[in-house]
Amino acid sequence: MLQTQESKKNFKQFLIFFSSIISYFVVYFFFTTFENIFDLTSQIPHLQEMKIAVAFIISFGLFIFFFRNTFVQKKLSSWIEEYGKIVFPSPTEAFKQSIIILIAVIIIGFLLGLFDFLSQKILSFIK
Repeated sequence: MLQTQESKKNFKQFLIFFSSIISYFVVYFFFTTFENIFDLTSQIPHLQEMKIAVAFIISFGLFIFFFRNTFVQKKLSSWIEEYGKIVFPSPTEAFKQSIIILIAVIIIGFLLGLFDFLSQKILSFIK
């Protein structure tokens, strides 16, 4: 999937960008929870704008940190190399394996239902 250096570089940039977006939401919801616990809406004017600004500043700072940090870049490169080694099944293989799993689940469900039914009958004779 990721054959060329350019595609690997683009994927690394996407991962860094995506982690920054996730960090924005984590920080924003942390401040929202903090606001709800201590009822800060009435005490601090423009709290909503402050939450957005702080979350943006933190996520942008993380973006810059991840983008310039060589350790993070090396880790991402090794993860991308490992990702390239994954062999995905063909659609026909995936379909066959899904059918096998469905049959196994139906058989196990039937056996559990039978066991439950028989155990209820045995217990009704004991009472």
